[in-house]
Amino acid sequence: MPGVYIIEKGAQNNAQSKFDGTFSINISNPNATLVFSLIGFVTQEYHLKGDSQILVKMKTDCIRCFFDSQEIGIYANSGVLNNPVGGQLHLTFPRIYGSGTLKSSLSLQSNLQNNQLLNAQLEFIHFALKCEFDMNARWHYREVSYNNNFRSKAYTFETEINFSKRIWFLPYLGVTVGYGNLNLKTDNQSITGPLIGLSTYIRTWRVYLGSVSGKVGIFRNNIEWQGQFTRRFKGFNTFIRYYQLKSFSELSLGIGKEFGYRLRRMRK
Repeated sequence: MPGVYIIEKGAQNNAQSKFDGTFSINISNPNATLVFSLIGFVTQEYHLKGDSQILVKMKTDCIRCFFDSQEIGIYANSGVLNNPVGGQLHLTFPRIYGSGTLKSSLSLQSNLQNNQLLNAQLEFIHFALKCEFDMNARWHYREVSYNNNFRSKAYTFETEINFSKRIWFLPYLGVTVGYGNLNLKTDNQSITGPLIGLSTYIRTWRVYLGSVSGKVGIFRNNIEWQGQFTRRFKGFNTFIRYYQLKSFSELSLGIGKEFGYRLRRMRK
């Protein structure tokens, strides 16, 4: 590979690789460390240990950019089955470290009488970031009131790993694992259990159709189902969301928009 810059660590000796990738360099110590650098590739160090001929393979660097910090989202929700009136708010904070930031959301749906579905989340997104994956940490709270004869509260602590490379036939794969508590008020039960989930996106050769995700919480004999399909349409975000726990189920439709914001100190 041509144009690779080579320098002896701790000294002034340097060289640059030729068109065929070969190079020669004068060094002050047979056990010196050489540093190899080139834009678009990971900088590498090589300890000679007396070697006079070496073969170095450069590894392609990657730059992953996320544009999901400093956003406010406002949505209108409607439940098809039990809670026709609702809304949802999103708030993403400025970056804390690297690409990591806090993301919060609150969703409330009701029939303005006895039924209510509440969802709240707080996430630390992209707290770990590599070329191959990134990780999110999430606290998720759900509360249901249904016909005065069913009430539940559930919360889970979740870790989500998003793999950026193609896996099998999937262009992207997110895996969620978690653990939490389900409190069935009407049955006077408090149960702990695991949660697992998968997410990916759907596309044809030319068109991005949307992202789909699903999670299952297992609290002994009580199974909690969550599923969502999201798609951006003419500048708006739309979603179809499904939730089921025991006798309660809800299919929700939503549409909204995300707005970026800047803090006063960033405007200067």
